[in-house]
Amino acid sequence: SIKNLDLKNTKNLDKLLENSDILSDIIDAELFITLKLNYQRINKLSSSVYISSEIYNTQTKNYISTWSTPRKIIRYPKDCDDICENLMLSEKVILLSDQLGNSILRILDAKLKEQKNYSNISKVYNFKFYDFKDKDIIYLTDIMVNEFPGFIKITNEQSFGKQNSWSYYSSTDLLKLKKWLMISLSDIDLNIDKDYELSVSDNNIFVKKFPSFNSIGSKGNTKKFN
Repeated sequence: SIKNLDLKNTKNLDKLLENSDILSDIIDAELFITLKLNYQRINKLSSSVYISSEIYNTQTKNYISTWSTPRKIIRYPKDCDDICENLMLSEKVILLSDQLGNSILRILDAKLKEQKNYSNISKVYNFKFYDFKDKDIIYLTDIMVNEFPGFIKITNEQSFGKQNSWSYYSSTDLLKLKKWLMISLSDIDLNIDKDYELSVSDNNIFVKKFPSFNSIGSKGNTKKFN
């Protein structure tokens, strides 16, 4: 449990962050911000102090940013006792905390704007290809990744029997993707309505290749079907 963890120990704190089950008992938020006061006594009349911080994403389970305040040197008067030193240290820590808080807000604001910009330009399309040869799938994914404008990333590549599928992230609109896909297929001698059918629904693109026959078979008695 959390009570059994000594949070004063940095290693135990790292262990806490790596343990998603324990972490979920603490907070429901996506981000977890850790703060550490770094204090060092230099000599009888001076010491140094600064605050470091790390921002941890509980969903991806990794650190997304680190930050620290500048190191401050505290110089004590010769007649400064323990109460005096603690008061001077507290005042300095309060100022550093305010400075660090403003820095963290700027970092999070920048991260949020970056995420919003990504969401605005990125669209996800679900591709499904049926009855295509492996070499054709390799060719198509290579073209879509390396030559289609607006490509961002490709994920969830799956192959089940005769069906291949993946999620395709792009800033390009659906009509252009459909056009480029038809051009790419024509480059390998596959023409729409002759060699395959293509259907589009919302952001889902389904391409089914028609079966090819090496023989037209027996014509038989065609008159009986008139």
